[in-house]
Formats: sequence, C-alpha cells, structure tokens
Amino acid sequence: MLAGLSTPSGTHVFITAPAGESDDWHNDFIPVPTEADAPEEGGWLGIDHIGMAVDPGQMDEEISFYRTLFGLVSGSVSEFMDPQGRLRSRVLRPSKGDLRLVLNA
Repeated sequence: MLAGLSTPSGTHVFITAPAGESDDWHNDFIPVPTEADAPEEGGWLGIDHIGMAVDPGQMDEEISFYRTLFGLVSGSVSEFMDPQGRLRSRVLRPSKGDLRLVLNA
C-alpha cells in the first residue's frame, strides 16, 4: 500500500520509493511487451500536464503545499473566460523535468 498525503483541497497524493527500490510503484504493474515501446501513429508519447480543479479560496494553500513538499515552482496566473465564468490557472513545475501541474480555480 502506498503512503499518501491529502492536499488542502482534498486531493490524495501518493508517495512512493525512488525508481528501482523494492517499494517503487512500478513494481505494481506488469511491463508492456517491447514491440509496444514505440508508439503507433497518433499514439501516446507521455504526459504533458495534470490539471486539477481547486476552490478559489484554497489556491494559495494548494500552491504552498506543492512548493513546500515537492519543491515545485509556480508560474504566473493565466485567466480565461469559460461558459461558467472566469477561470484562473496557475502552472507548477519541478526545477528539472517536463511534467506540469496545472491548478484551475
């Protein structure tokens, strides 16, 4: 069982051992055969970002959670018009790597 933490908005974040160690989350999955290593035309290449909805009143707490525990760096706020109203979005990313966490309020 993976240990985890809950963010201020209630999202559960699972914590795992580093790659290669016995409690690494990769050990819970069966590897894909090698012929599937190369994506087909239009296939998945990876994950660009993860988007999460956050209550506007908890945005600062949520950003502090990810900055403090995971060392993510926050970018500037972007605002968009949505059919239900204004959407504020903030991107968090690690100092190294491509993955982005997008918080939307």
